Amino acid sequence: MQDLTSFYQNQINKHQAVLAKVKRQLYASSMVRLAIFCLTAIGIYFLFGNTKWVLTIVLLTIVAFLFLVSRHADLQRKRDKLKALIKINKTEVKVLDRDFHHLPEGNEFKDPLHHFSQDIDLFGRGSFYQYANRTALQQGSETLAAIFNENSLDEIFKKQEAIKELSQLPEWRQDFSATASLTKAETSTTTIVKWLDNYVPFVPQLMKLLPLLFSAVSFAVFVFYYLDFVPLSLLIIWLLSGLGITSAYFKKIQKLGGFASKMQSTFQQYNQLLLQIEDTDFTSELLQERKDQILSNHEKTSSVIKKFSNLLNSLDKNYNIFYLIFANGFFLRTLTHCFNIEKWIEKHGSSVERWFETIAFFDAYNSLGNFAFNHPDYTFPKLSQEKTVLKSKGAGHKRLSNRQRTVLYHHGCQYGR
Repeated sequence: MQDLTSFYQNQINKHQAVLAKVKRQLYASSMVRLAIFCLTAIGIYFLFGNTKWVLTIVLLTIVAFLFLVSRHADLQRKRDKLKALIKINKTEVKVLDRDFHHLPEGNEFKDPLHHFSQDIDLFGRGSFYQYANRTALQQGSETLAAIFNENSLDEIFKKQEAIKELSQLPEWRQDFSATASLTKAETSTTTIVKWLDNYVPFVPQLMKLLPLLFSAVSFAVFVFYYLDFVPLSLLIIWLLSGLGITSAYFKKIQKLGGFASKMQSTFQQYNQLLLQIEDTDFTSELLQERKDQILSNHEKTSSVIKKFSNLLNSLDKNYNIFYLIFANGFFLRTLTHCFNIEKWIEKHGSSVERWFETIAFFDAYNSLGNFAFNHPDYTFPKLSQEKTVLKSKGAGHKRLSNRQRTVLYHHGCQYGR
């Protein structure tokens, strides 16, 4: 027990040290963004009246801010994951001291008609589910509850080998669970799958080429304007024409963007989970089979998910007023993003449910692997084909009443005192 406690405490110390460093980086990142904002304001103030230089400063600032915002977001995700890892290890230290009644009880999985779960307190306060469950995803919790309830001997040895292997990968399990815990989806995976299955595209095929042509013309107009071949009014007219094309699909873009913002974090985190599974060489047969469900002959599923996550995230850029006006007015970027999203859905939408199920499986089996890791002296049961496995004579149970003994006696079972 002391060795396990030391392991978890060492993990806490390690992650806390890295967290302190990331917090310092986040502070520096905030200061850099503030400095750029101040320098931009000063530059515009002194160059006010020189349209070309002001426009150049604004465009460069937008590019710099997009990069810095992205980097800052990466640091925030790293900080949040470290916090999750620390919480995971602190939880294990508590559970080793039999302090686990603050964990989810699994009451939603209680079934009064189930033939054994009620009798052995499988769910509820102080239950085995509360003690063993470490799932981070709702679908993973449902999968774990189904495993507890299934009472199936099918492929039992394959399942045992999978649990044994995961029990020997504590840091991998924790990293997977920490990543999964960051998935704070506004919609369930079931809702996402249903939405993908019923999605109706609205972007015409013309948008495959039109944004490229429009962007080329925009570039030419920019060059001619800087060379004083065309007036500023032409540049503004061209900008308004791009905004007009985009606004023709505004309602449908807004509807897609609203759901995309809800899905994006889910796909972003699931991409990391898929990547962890893909990059791990499992030896047990069951884990290999599950891993094969997310492998493709041409492209990693994590890469496919990442591409979709980036496409969904691109629609959120419209909340930036500068991006909304200039990126759409000169380059029709939002329509390009919508077109690519619809092509992705057409190609991969039907596979998403299988990917979600695979991630839920690993989320559930991590709990079983964690239980085995925390109880190294426990043994895995062996199945026997013999008719008689246990013989007893004069056996008894101190909690059996005389009436219960009489009932058992009449059913062919005799218990001694």
